[in-house]
Amino acid sequence: MPGRKIPAIFQGLYKMQTEPKSPCVKVCEIDHSSGLCRGCWRTLDEIAGWLTFTSTEKREVLQLIESRKSTKAQEAVIPSTEASDKKI
Repeated sequence: MPGRKIPAIFQGLYKMQTEPKSPCVKVCEIDHSSGLCRGCWRTLDEIAGWLTFTSTEKREVLQLIESRKSTKAQEAVIPSTEASDKKI
């Protein structure tokens, strides 16, 4: 119905359903060489700011995480030229 106000409790439920979920997997350990959490692939700033980030900012972080995972996977699959140049 036009002009009808939605009760606050339902607004909160709607926001919870549309809000991006935290990527936290309860494995909280920072890799000091990369600065990323080994569980969720976020930086400390991304972890600390998650609760105050807008939905758009959260989606951006989730995209960064996917990019980080993809880059890491490619590094694991492609052998370094140093290793392949060594003769046994």
